[in-house]
Amino acid sequence: MFAMKQYTIILTLLFSGAISHSAHAVDAAMSFTGNLVEAPCVINNGGPITVAFGNVVITQIDGTYKRMEVPYTLTCQASIPINMKISGTATSFTSTGTLQTSVSDLGIQLQLGSTPITLNTAWSFNPAGTKPALYAVPVKKPASTLAAQAFTASATMSIDYP
Repeated sequence: MFAMKQYTIILTLLFSGAISHSAHAVDAAMSFTGNLVEAPCVINNGGPITVAFGNVVITQIDGTYKRMEVPYTLTCQASIPINMKISGTATSFTSTGTLQTSVSDLGIQLQLGSTPITLNTAWSFNPAGTKPALYAVPVKKPASTLAAQAFTASATMSIDYP
């Protein structure tokens, strides 16, 4: 009987401790705010951006041959700084983030002006000025031998607020 009373007392103490513990809980109010805004820009009127290199002579691929401007339009409503990013799969043979093509030793280096961009990394600019001048140029893995064939590559251009 004595053991039963001890058991009851222990249970009572445990439950009262649990109740006492929850009575000391602390609450904190949370609030969430933000601004609803329009999309920062429309890229190329919502259509795809295509760079057609045409016939590329394999022996002339040197990182400057067939350098072409990326033809795109940019329509922005605001003149606040925005971020642009080119996303895609990089080659394994360059450190600048050159796009991998459908040919293993061939890539497309994207340049902002004359500077190679880093794929999948955003940079900031103000759309009130001129749009960033982007260029694309075929590059090949050093000491590689390419065979005559068609090639493709793809990337995604995105713009958002910083």
